[in-house]
Amino acid sequence: MDNSSFKKKYKDILLESGIEQACLKLDIDFGTIFLSDIDGTDISKYDGYLWEAKSNSLKGLKEGLVIHAVPPLLKIETLPWEEWFVYNNKTCHAILFTQKKENSEGEVTIKDGDKEHPETVSGRKWYSSFDESLNPFLFKKSH
Repeated sequence: MDNSSFKKKYKDILLESGIEQACLKLDIDFGTIFLSDIDGTDISKYDGYLWEAKSNSLKGLKEGLVIHAVPPLLKIETLPWEEWFVYNNKTCHAILFTQKKENSEGEVTIKDGDKEHPETVSGRKWYSSFDESLNPFLFKKSH
């Protein structure tokens, strides 16, 4: 599949997954964050990712909502899981890996059976960092 086909598929997946609607609820600019860099990006890096907006009960979360981008299970050890949310009125972009990275700021274990996170991230320890850029992590040229 060529990159233009991946771009259309990517955009369709985001729309079908309710990501645009979640962005509206969170007052996050869907186009700027998720679509602005796709022309100069190898969008196929997100092939197989699960995109999902899920309810979360953490106090301080706007609308109790988190947007998730989860790598396919076969690549979960090497590719990041990403989250976008608004916490205490600040828009946040968390990047989580199963392996500790140089810039890791914290760690979290998602328990098996957790209903507030995508199923494939459960039962694992994740090392997190936050990115001031809200654009998807794999859009960056250096990856």
